[in-house]
Amino acid sequence: IAYINQITVGSAVIDHVCFLHITDPDNSAFVTYRGRRSGVVAANIACGLTEFGRDTTGISQVRNDYDAEVVIDSIQRWNVDTSHIRRGDELPSYVNVLRGPEGDRMTIAGGILYRNFALLYPIIATTQTASVAFTSAYAPGQGGDKLLKLRRARNINILVFDLSGSLPELKNEEQNLQ
Repeated sequence: IAYINQITVGSAVIDHVCFLHITDPDNSAFVTYRGRRSGVVAANIACGLTEFGRDTTGISQVRNDYDAEVVIDSIQRWNVDTSHIRRGDELPSYVNVLRGPEGDRMTIAGGILYRNFALLYPIIATTQTASVAFTSAYAPGQGGDKLLKLRRARNINILVFDLSGSLPELKNEEQNLQ
């Protein structure tokens, strides 16, 4: 198994971005801009690490469709290794990013593919060669749990974990998944 400098584990999807104009007094909103872009934390971190000269591998899964091609192409442009991004036929995941006139932002993520993500054996072997692994509290499926177990067993030197929310919120999320 070849040595990998950094890995990121998480979703890689199209962000659907809307800038909103919010009216008074009822706080109704209408869209002043609507667009699409590749994004989500793990993919963005992978791209950022390559800017610092780090060899980085992205680990995720995407639906086998046009959006997946757009996401993978955009990540590859940053020289991120995408050979561990699994493609499947499950329903896709999505992210809606709503931005208010003052720059306030709300991100809404969901989808079946994201929830069913699993670190398969070949990918686990890959993670054990990394010096640093990054994931978030909303890492798909059992991905985060497996990374934590690998770190506890000292199979990963450093695990960076973005909580993506408060601890009580994350505990509620875990209970909802069970």
